[in-house]
Amino acid sequence: MAGRSGARFSRTPEMSAAGFDAITRSRSDMSRFSIVTPASPAVAFGDTTSSSTTSYTSSVADTVTSTTVTPTVTDANATVTVNGTTVASAATSASIALATGSNIIPVVVTAQDGTTVQTYNVTISRAAAAGGGSSSGGGGSTTPTSDPSAAATLTVPPSGPLEPVVESTTQSVSPGSAVVLVGGVPTTVTVAPNSQRDGMQVSGEGWQLDLAGTRANGTPAPLDANGTMRVVQGHGLAASGAGFAPNTQASIYIFPASVTRSAVRTAHADTSVPESGPLLLGNLTVGIDGTFAGSVPVPDTLTPGDFVAQVNGYTPALQVRSASVGLVIAAEKVRVVEKVRTRITFAAESPALTTAAKRRLASLVQSIPKRATGVTIQSIGYVQPSQNTSNDISLSTDRATNAMLAMNELLTKRSDALRGRSYVSGRGQAPELGPEGRRVQVVIAYTMG
Repeated sequence: MAGRSGARFSRTPEMSAAGFDAITRSRSDMSRFSIVTPASPAVAFGDTTSSSTTSYTSSVADTVTSTTVTPTVTDANATVTVNGTTVASAATSASIALATGSNIIPVVVTAQDGTTVQTYNVTISRAAAAGGGSSSGGGGSTTPTSDPSAAATLTVPPSGPLEPVVESTTQSVSPGSAVVLVGGVPTTVTVAPNSQRDGMQVSGEGWQLDLAGTRANGTPAPLDANGTMRVVQGHGLAASGAGFAPNTQASIYIFPASVTRSAVRTAHADTSVPESGPLLLGNLTVGIDGTFAGSVPVPDTLTPGDFVAQVNGYTPALQVRSASVGLVIAAEKVRVVEKVRTRITFAAESPALTTAAKRRLASLVQSIPKRATGVTIQSIGYVQPSQNTSNDISLSTDRATNAMLAMNELLTKRSDALRGRSYVSGRGQAPELGPEGRRVQVVIAYTMG
């Protein structure tokens, strides 16, 4: 995190920076996991539904002398230890002895990068022999038993946004239709306009998703005569759902449908518009009842055409559910959106800005007219294609973030107070070979007030 004159920017979703609301993609190698430990008898914990909770406590009777833990990581590249011993995902740990009193069992998850670590502490208090009867703690109770071993039932939902699913199946979705994958497998759903004909409804067994384009004032925009959802540049998307895993997140992405992809992705010229690639619009929190509702902005930088809105969340069984809905991005009829852009390159394996890159960014910021309003900035990072793909997303995201940090500092030096939204995304490998692939594309869209 860095800043000047009170300006701050961080690679975390929904933070405010120099008057800009920043939305970024999380690094794909961050650890996310659930812990499920079979119970006999059950060890009850308090709140086990918050992904931000890292400490859990409960109590057992004095007759319970040991426990086991079975961790499951949702990121296949993450590793996990229980009480200091490495345990394979979905495997049960060795028996852990419980002394009388407090017993802290650390569960440590390490991301693929080897440095991102999250520790979860499970504390089980074993009653003294004189306790008898029953004991309680951490929001639950247990029943004494002669069984000398017990396990806790603890579920920690995955945290952080899910990655977009961009493949031929999801890109081929046409306006008015939808494709849903559960665990990567297509599933049968019903797709139809809602009863007000101001949005699309996608439903399956035990779950439902509603999507609608919104006007500038936030109210739903009606479908067109063909039943197509049309979303105007700079307006928004409203999403609501039911039947999702409690206290997880639903991540909303947008990317071009295959019929327009060639029009928005050229290889070399600065006139390309990679801003139309997979873009995280925002995250909505799923409540304890498995529902969510909210809206996210659609940036001015998107080029009009056929697009796919994708809502990624978790089923109650913690499988990834990815719903892709076809829509049309339409141009604003009243106002004219202007765009300026530049491309900067980087040294091999480096996210650091060169002197030349800083000069290009400074020139870009100065090109924004003083009467500009509705400013939207995108910083899109890439890496040079290679056989080693382990750090493609993290390095491309770091490059995009550093470019936005420099932009943020430059914006604070302007005499006018620009307001708007900013988006950072790492796209991994670029289509270009060689040094031109080690780049960040910065696109600024604005209207004249």
